[in-house]
Amino acid sequence: MHGSSNLLETIEDIKVAFDSLPHPTILKAGRELGVIGLLFAYIAVFLSGRTMRVDGVLSEPRPSRVGVPQRSVLSPFLFIFTLADIDDHIPRALPSEARLALYVDNIAVIAMRPVPSGRRVSMSV
Repeated sequence: MHGSSNLLETIEDIKVAFDSLPHPTILKAGRELGVIGLLFAYIAVFLSGRTMRVDGVLSEPRPSRVGVPQRSVLSPFLFIFTLADIDDHIPRALPSEARLALYVDNIAVIAMRPVPSGRRVSMSV
């Protein structure tokens, strides 16, 4: 009888992900990924002079150095490209076949683990 493999997976929802990204970090990540010219300028302007609405009242534009607008189509993209090099910061203690997946503000670590022949593995959550 041949051994089989178990799929190991953990998914983490990053709380307040969009509120905590520093603008310089977002812009640096963009430059490192080759975002230049008008697109880079657009992102910089998009992040500056933000307003917010509380109980229907719109605030005055204020300087902010962290966070991306909620409910914007661009915000998940900015979050994901800011974390594009996250693999470089994960300890290599993970098996080489482990993979990371990013989706909006979720990070999943997925790996296969061999199970010796004749051994049953069960998990409960």
